Amino acid sequence: MTNGPLPENVLVSLPKIDAKAAPTLKNAEAEVFYTEAIRELTATDIPFLVAGTYAVSAYTGVTRQTK
Repeated sequence: MTNGPLPENVLVSLPKIDAKAAPTLKNAEAEVFYTEAIRELTATDIPFLVAGTYAVSAYTGVTRQTK
């Protein structure tokens, strides 16, 4: 294993999904924070992953409240 940068051919572009649902938070301040954070990440063109309940909700259309 090397500690150098990965070769370009290792990086892959994944297709974007069409959201089936719009996850919402109980706390309006948290929703504003996460919306802005995702907007900023999207603007950087750096790939990122959203996981957990929000990702499942957007992908499947099944919305559940988080803890």
